[in-house]
Amino acid sequence: MNIRTQRDRREAGRKILNFYFPEGYIGANIDQLLQYTSDDRFVRPIQKTVQLISKYTPIYFYLFSYSSDYGIKTLHKLIRDSRLTSGVSHLEEQFYMWKRHDLEDLNPTGFDKLIARRLMRIWSNFIKTRNPTPFRDQLLQEYIWPTVTSQSNITYMQIDKNLSLQQNYRHKQMEFWESVYEHGYSRLIEMGHITGNRYNPT
Repeated sequence: MNIRTQRDRREAGRKILNFYFPEGYIGANIDQLLQYTSDDRFVRPIQKTVQLISKYTPIYFYLFSYSSDYGIKTLHKLIRDSRLTSGVSHLEEQFYMWKRHDLEDLNPTGFDKLIARRLMRIWSNFIKTRNPTPFRDQLLQEYIWPTVTSQSNITYMQIDKNLSLQQNYRHKQMEFWESVYEHGYSRLIEMGHITGNRYNPT
């Protein structure tokens, strides 16, 4: 984030600290830190990119939220102590799409295999037709996936044990970031401005 003055740096840092870390310091709660990092590094920039690009080309937006022992064990084999909290990690859906010879000892469940089949159908449809659901398909629970057509109400497909169409993922958090940027902060805040055990305004 392009913060030009010490005053603006302090103001931006306090806003973010108060919103994500109400105790007043960072490190006591891993979930809070992960929520901040996820929103700052992934959710906000991805949603902003979707808003901008959808003006010019069809965009199909999705959230992968299927969590299983297969995903957890795969993560643990690839990254030690990777599952420190609940939820699904960045790119975890790829574990269900690509076979890895170093992970052949893991045994996916019936639901894991169903999720894998759905992901492969969605992506193969998109590759062939530029549409993940060009027709109603029992495997995809008869959904016709709409493109993003509104800048304020972003529709996305949530991929879990069941598919579902949702709107405005983490809406409260995205409104917060919009309010921060409206005050003239034009780039992402660097972790160095609010890092360590306590807020550091330097």
